[in-house]
Amino acid sequence: MKPFVYLLGIVGIGLCSCESETYANYEIQNNCNYNINYSYVDISYDYVTYDNIYDTITQTLYAGTNQNIGYYSKRGKQLTVINPTEVIGDYFIITNDKGDTCKLDVKELSSWYITMSNSKSVAEHNYVLEIDSTDFGK
Repeated sequence: MKPFVYLLGIVGIGLCSCESETYANYEIQNNCNYNINYSYVDISYDYVTYDNIYDTITQTLYAGTNQNIGYYSKRGKQLTVINPTEVIGDYFIITNDKGDTCKLDVKELSSWYITMSNSKSVAEHNYVLEIDSTDFGK
């Protein structure tokens, strides 16, 4: 009986070590020579009233810098693209200091620079939304 228990333990450890993960990182890169602002809705949950709380958050991104705007992880490897709206939401607006709205559609996958790497147990995705001064205006 003991050899069976040991064998079962070794098989269990082997199966656990085969777990795979997916990590996705979402960034915005400001390539303009001026600051830009981005706004999004932050959703939290109130455990007292059992309601969702919606807050509009506005952040400033300085010229020539980038900032992480979202992170996603899950068990299991996913080698297909994870739509950015699943992580950053549908409401994501970018404006410049003059108040002009960015013409770039952040909901379109073609607006993002996407790189993926795949190792034995991890799939890593990196999504970068690059904003240029030509993305604003009339």
